[in-house]
Amino acid sequence: MAVGIDYALLIVKRFREEREGGLSVDDAIIRAGGTASRAVLFSGMAVIVALFGMVIVPNSIFRSLGFGAILVVAAAVVAALTLLPAVLRLLGDRVNSVRIRIPGRKPKATGGAGGFWDRTVRGVMARPWVSVIATVGLLGAAALPYATVELGWSGVSTLPAETEAHRAFEILDREFSAGLASPARIVIDAPDADGRPVVVPGDVHRTGRGHDRDVARCPRRLGTGLSERAD
Repeated sequence: MAVGIDYALLIVKRFREEREGGLSVDDAIIRAGGTASRAVLFSGMAVIVALFGMVIVPNSIFRSLGFGAILVVAAAVVAALTLLPAVLRLLGDRVNSVRIRIPGRKPKATGGAGGFWDRTVRGVMARPWVSVIATVGLLGAAALPYATVELGWSGVSTLPAETEAHRAFEILDREFSAGLASPARIVIDAPDADGRPVVVPGDVHRTGRGHDRDVARCPRRLGTGLSERAD
């Protein structure tokens, strides 16, 4: 929504300036379309290209956010280039009927020069290749850390091995592993579920306290030829 408002304000501002310059509504829309709308188009394309940086990250969350943002920006650009001119044609000068006036603030004269952005734009236009090389160099330097990026999930592995939290987790994992806290149910194919329990590889395992335990002592009948063991 913020992108759409920004693009709409840029075009409406240019439309107002052209109307104040004496152009008709249709001519003002055409002039705004040839200037501000073109800037909106290239600005939207630049934002979309930048958002593709999130898509190339091998992570589903980043890719989802990147694709969603790209669709939003593309929709905002299309609306600013097609829907907004039609709305301006219908409203005409009534687009200025609701204006927020700030007490003590005088309206700025249009067409004036000066200021930081005016000097910046004039400097870029005077030496375009220098600006391109400097910008690409800065962006390339900012992107260098991506070559050594390591993706992962936050957990105990991110903590130093000598910390108490890391050692406590290792003790819990060793003494009270997931297999002991939440036993799994294993179904085996036995010739006679009511007879002597069948010991298969893996039935006898060592617990965290160093004791052997036969987990195939109490079979429970599940059906013909099937019995259940607690692991």
